[in-house]
Amino acid sequence: RGGDVVVLDARSVKEYAAGHVDGALSAPWQSFANMAGKPGNASWGTLLPADKLGAAIGALGIGRSTRVLVYASS
Repeated sequence: RGGDVVVLDARSVKEYAAGHVDGALSAPWQSFANMAGKPGNASWGTLLPADKLGAAIGALGIGRSTRVLVYASS
């Protein structure tokens, strides 16, 4: 992480703890999604409402001019 660039590791906390890109922040994709209910439900896994999504992104130090690099595993 440096300057106006934030690197996010979208893998699980366990995977992040096992090793990650130097300076990356742990940001599992689930922290930006509606996880209520079960997989397959209509709204499960969809993005949070704009106000909640903005708060989650802002808490990571990301603003309008921040460049963001996100990585995960396949």
